Amino acid sequence: MSDSAIIRGVPGLLQNRHVIAVIIFLLAFLIFKSSRLHPINDSKYSMMVSQCLLDHHSFRLDHYAVPRLPPLARGDYVQNGDIYQIEQVGPHLYYFFPPGSSVLSTPFVLLANAFGISTVKPDNSFNLAGETKIESLLAAFLMAVLTAIFFYLAQLLLPLRYSLLVTLGGALGTQIWSTASRAMFTDTWAVLLLSLVIFSLLAHEAKKSRLRPVLLASLLAWAYLVYPSYAVHVLAISFYLLFVLNRRQVIAYVVTGFAWAAGLVIYSRHNFGQLLPNYFRPGRLLFGKFWTALPGNLISPSRGLLIFVPAVIFVLYLLLRFRRQLPHPRLVVLAMAAMVSQLIVISGFDHWWGGHSYGPRLMTAFVPWLVLLSILGLSALLETRAGAPAIGRFELVMTQAVGLVLLCAGIFIHARGAISPATSIWNSLPENVDLKPERIWDWRQPQFLAGLIPPPFPPNVPLLEKEINFTTRDADQYLWYGWSIAEPESRWTNATHATMIFSLNEIRPLTLKIRMAPFLAPGKLDEQRVTFKLNEQTLTTVTLKNSELSDYVLSLPANSLRAKNILDFQVLGAATPASLGVGPDQRQLGLRVATVAVE
Repeated sequence: MSDSAIIRGVPGLLQNRHVIAVIIFLLAFLIFKSSRLHPINDSKYSMMVSQCLLDHHSFRLDHYAVPRLPPLARGDYVQNGDIYQIEQVGPHLYYFFPPGSSVLSTPFVLLANAFGISTVKPDNSFNLAGETKIESLLAAFLMAVLTAIFFYLAQLLLPLRYSLLVTLGGALGTQIWSTASRAMFTDTWAVLLLSLVIFSLLAHEAKKSRLRPVLLASLLAWAYLVYPSYAVHVLAISFYLLFVLNRRQVIAYVVTGFAWAAGLVIYSRHNFGQLLPNYFRPGRLLFGKFWTALPGNLISPSRGLLIFVPAVIFVLYLLLRFRRQLPHPRLVVLAMAAMVSQLIVISGFDHWWGGHSYGPRLMTAFVPWLVLLSILGLSALLETRAGAPAIGRFELVMTQAVGLVLLCAGIFIHARGAISPATSIWNSLPENVDLKPERIWDWRQPQFLAGLIPPPFPPNVPLLEKEINFTTRDADQYLWYGWSIAEPESRWTNATHATMIFSLNEIRPLTLKIRMAPFLAPGKLDEQRVTFKLNEQTLTTVTLKNSELSDYVLSLPANSLRAKNILDFQVLGAATPASLGVGPDQRQLGLRVATVAVE
């Protein structure tokens, strides 16, 4: 075939929806994988369970050198010391979170092993670097598949341009980018399985496919096995199917569901000696903070769905404005019922903000429903535009403009959660959000703007002491922003700017002896240049090439000092170990400081 013939064939090829879907998958995978943050929190050890299934055909982690620590009794399980991801059951150790994700991920872990990547070191201990690499690759792959599913879902009712916009919004303007694609959260597999079910339902309603009850029951059962809170979606969809399936199909659906439920009970009885694993027990729902959690999950600046996914407002507008033209209205009712039910359930958790996470992580299951509703709403908009009375041109332009603005805002917000380390540090500093959840309501520093705006200046600035030990919590009062948590020997800066604050009773020249060391990676990052600024005035710049802790003297002139002072450590060469290929750490390291002493 000649080059000219190939060129002529390219436009036609790009009109093929399967080719477009492949391109979307590849672009999404590239974006998800290259986004720098991959927090391994709840999912830590989940891929080790997959490895254990491959190596020992067991869920027990006793086969590996996981330390057995003094038991810590919690409300719903016995924690293995400070390793909250592992529970103690008699003499055995198990991964506390649901096993579904580990089971489904087993083939991918086997493939990773073939390339020399493992969650277990040669000495049989846990390999965090291997766990991180497997989780980040798998999560990016699965969410890229989900992005392609969103495109196919939109194509059932919408033309190409609108399908691409819906796909873009569903993948990058929601928790899919900032949460589900970062690591193997419980939502990562579950939201993919739920989306496959939703695609089947819309394809059936659009008369482009028939329902397969055994497949639907299996997908929903595994969504539950991956994340039990998806039970609300299972129940809502099951109720819907009672009115859609014929009697024979209902029987097949119910029998399949009971078969998977029996498998869960057998698993639980064999491993834990009880009907359900601890994570699956409904006693975790207490509803003690419901009336705080409900508005918090919707409108709080650091966890609110309407704040982090502003396109929800646009979708609701479409549903109300064009309600008479909405296709498949019973799917609208189903989607709304499922989302409202889950909102009630997650508001029943006392720990409703989801711990150290980004935005409305616990509402990730909303995303495929929102994609479905946006498709139905846009379809109604297009039908209204083509019919009589048609929508006015001004209203149409304004509707499209507002929708695009909200879409772009959502993409910006979730890009921050996927890329900026400051949004992750926000959970710990200046105060731990689990210990002070009222921070979630503070509009002076919403999580998605962490790193772009400084936190509120503390009302009380501590007096400068003779020596500040950065390895203790007492140092926290002096650290305004840009610092990581204390470590045994020092504390790292975690941004290009890190500041400490102090007050003085007397203004006079001071000399500080700072014991510090730079983050270096031989051959990749051989030095760090640090500029010190006092109250916005540059004092000096030093070049650090020795990674061992050393003493450096810094003079503070009297004419630069105030009653309340800000000392800025500016490290523009700060970098993440992960980006340099020298470790899994996602923090933006520049300096580590052990002490600051007044001479």
